[in-house]
Amino acid sequence: SQDYENGSKTMQNVGPISINISGGTIGVLGGDEAIMAGGGRYCGSTDKITINISQAEGKQTIINDDIVAGANGGTAGSTEVNISGGTINANVYGGGRKDYGSVGSTAINISGGTINADVYGGSMDNQQTGSTTITMTGNAEVTGIINGGSAGVAAGAAEKVGSRTLDLGSGDAAYAGSVKLVNFTDVNVNNGSTTIESMSGVSNVTVGSAGVLNVSASTLQVDNAV
Repeated sequence: SQDYENGSKTMQNVGPISINISGGTIGVLGGDEAIMAGGGRYCGSTDKITINISQAEGKQTIINDDIVAGANGGTAGSTEVNISGGTINANVYGGGRKDYGSVGSTAINISGGTINADVYGGSMDNQQTGSTTITMTGNAEVTGIINGGSAGVAAGAAEKVGSRTLDLGSGDAAYAGSVKLVNFTDVNVNNGSTTIESMSGVSNVTVGSAGVLNVSASTLQVDNAV
């Protein structure tokens, strides 16, 4: 497999980038590690990066490469990943790839489809990220761990992600599924019935009037629950 990058590979600044995928296959399942990066490489910068993944009627959307919404070493003002359908067999990152880039804020909205891997609000490496928000609605399924931070945080190193929020359901859309959670400052069960299979490194859990929290895990690590 090969890397797919958008944006600049030099010190240029570019405007908003939007990537839309509604069918087809990207990458080879079980092949060499590759990424689909929303931004550019090295010192290039991008205002906003948006990746939309859906599955059009009569088509299949299959992605076997990691999705990295941010830049492959450059900077991005903000990123947004919207997943409403298809099958993703690799990790999803709201941030960038290299630890020397940065992202102001990231948002991952999952309303459908299946992710057979992990979801990170932050970056592939320990990249500077202002805030991350992950929202789950509809019949979305994530079989792996949902992590508000970054993947590549070395033992003893400080997390470079600010606030890390998970919204389960929204004001107008319920979420009814099960999740495994790691590393969030805030988990909000807003709408629907959610089952927590495992949870650690979570500071605050809030259950709204339209939300139901079910627990199947033997141990939950949380600082404050409301």
